[in-house]
Amino acid sequence: MPNAFARAVAGVRALLTAGVHVDVNHVLNRENANDVEGFVQFVGRELVGAAGQKPVLVFAAAAEIAGGPIEPGVLARLSDYVPSL
Repeated sequence: MPNAFARAVAGVRALLTAGVHVDVNHVLNRENANDVEGFVQFVGRELVGAAGQKPVLVFAAAAEIAGGPIEPGVLARLSDYVPSL
């Protein structure tokens, strides 16, 4: 979908401006574990409603689930996140 990310960001801003509670869920994995701080800064800077409303940021760690193979190296250890926390 063209401009999907920009459209999602605009949608979050519109919802916040309209007074809708918004949760932003971020799944941590080895590929993004070193940029947790950057993501938090992005949310605080870019996902803001017209009157300064901000979403709730929820973190989850990628985990192996029953019946679903996960690619080796995707799962991160807590120590992978610690430098960013």
